[in-house]
Amino acid sequence: MIDRERHAQAANANLMHPAAVKVLATLDREWEGLARHREFPELPLDNNTAERALRGPVVGRKNFYGSGSKASAELAARVWTITATAERAGLNPLAYLGAYLHACAEAGGTPPTGPALDRYLPWAVNPEDRAAWASHNDPTSADPPNADESTRRLTAAPPPPSTCAGGHRVARLPTGTPNT
Repeated sequence: MIDRERHAQAANANLMHPAAVKVLATLDREWEGLARHREFPELPLDNNTAERALRGPVVGRKNFYGSGSKASAELAARVWTITATAERAGLNPLAYLGAYLHACAEAGGTPPTGPALDRYLPWAVNPEDRAAWASHNDPTSADPPNADESTRRLTAAPPPPSTCAGGHRVARLPTGTPNT
């Protein structure tokens, strides 16, 4: 029925406002995609969710240091991908990344590999880690009443920056003991 009405209106284009003719031409061009929605009703008709997810990086890129640099853009894309994946998994990105960087620091600056890395895959997080890295854990708030030591370490303020073997400044993650 909609298809018949659409074709009837398009046949009388000389009686319509030019903007309406343009809309009908677009509708005719996009009709197949719109009609496919009947087969997959779980998919949204628009991509507003995806557009909103990209808004922060797109608006912010001009304000970030090195926005004209290809390396900076690639690094930003990696960071946003990791933090967005953590958020979609219900994890607090700051607590999640803090735990990962803490594991790297404890291994002498070497990232975990193999089974040790599996712990940090959002889809394979064990229940204990999920509770510690959950999105309801705000790192700026006071410790929850039942916080265990790992949660307190993840949400505590980091100590002042240090330098690594290459002379680069790095933030030391809290471990409960001074870093010597």
